Amino acid sequence: VDWEPLWQSHQEVACRLADAGHRVLFVENTGVRAPRVRDAGRLVTRMRNRLRALRSGLRRPHAGVWVLSPLVLPPFSGRFGRALNTRVALPAVGRAVRRLGFDDPDVWTWLPTDTALALVERLRGPKTQVIYFGIAAFEELTPHVSEVLACEQRLVRGADLVLGHTAELEQRYAAWSDRVRLLPPHVDLAAFPQARVPDREPERPVIGYVGGIHLILDLDLVAELARRRPGWRWVLVGPLQRSAVEVRDLSNVELLGARPHAELGSLIATFDVATIPYIRDPSTDAVSPTKLAEYLAVGRPVVSTDLPSVLAFQAEHPVLEVVTAEPDAFLAGIERALAGTPDPEAAARRRQAAEARAWPVAMARVEAWLAEAALLGRPGDVDTEGRRP
Repeated sequence: VDWEPLWQSHQEVACRLADAGHRVLFVENTGVRAPRVRDAGRLVTRMRNRLRALRSGLRRPHAGVWVLSPLVLPPFSGRFGRALNTRVALPAVGRAVRRLGFDDPDVWTWLPTDTALALVERLRGPKTQVIYFGIAAFEELTPHVSEVLACEQRLVRGADLVLGHTAELEQRYAAWSDRVRLLPPHVDLAAFPQARVPDREPERPVIGYVGGIHLILDLDLVAELARRRPGWRWVLVGPLQRSAVEVRDLSNVELLGARPHAELGSLIATFDVATIPYIRDPSTDAVSPTKLAEYLAVGRPVVSTDLPSVLAFQAEHPVLEVVTAEPDAFLAGIERALAGTPDPEAAARRRQAAEARAWPVAMARVEAWLAEAALLGRPGDVDTEGRRP
């Protein structure tokens, strides 16, 4: 991903590695598909970062973290695209690595593309550990289905450690490697402190959402709910990654746009109910929303559509309202959550559930898994053609 505007596991891992004394080179988005018209805004921002990088080199947004914005063609761009990336983008990463004085750097990748494979091949030294962090069913996000699946299989087979965001992804990767571990989204508890619990039900409830305004956000559902409850405020916080025409003309829906990560906790504290109104189809079967633990850390009631990852969380921590992606069901879930709003004990249970997903716990597990992988030895080199020695 790009360093801004959405804060995800990529940035969290980078900062926590840096805070532990490591130096981190964060290579911004190399893509999973060719851009489309609706991506114009993000492309302008990305190109601005690329041009700034050409003038000034690396950015340093966090102590110990340097960000590189390489000029790169989308993955699977054919022979010409691979040749240009090989001559421009990959050498830029190599120069940054040499400039920072890295020696056999560990390589984390969140993308299963030919570009990612080429970077792994270029950067992997004798002591390098490769970590593939699978966070989505990427074949649902690109027209290059067979190519993505082939690259992902090669990455998983050659990685020293494979992390899956969901049980579905963990099961997929386990068919290709015995170094697979489940690591769902975690939360920075300090950034999302528990909020004051209201002493009564609100007269004009605030129903909130934090995250990208993207294709898996069911804006048709949100629009229908907003029309049915015009006296409620519906607040959507996050960068626009689509037109959002479904809700733009509704007076009780507010699109606040992207906000800094440091502000999200206080924004969630203004919600009476926090929501995850995602569509339900194969594209969301492997999705595990980062916002779930963030909402719970603040102590707010959460209503979510019945994603497999959310159902699994609910089975372990029954603190949610999990419903189908139908207006009647989602509205009933919100009303149940509102009825239980003035309940400090319920808020404490939500916070406790979030504490089980704290980032220090996650990074300690990763450290132990990497030590175990080092004892096992390397699983084998992987190049862009999937060859092994």
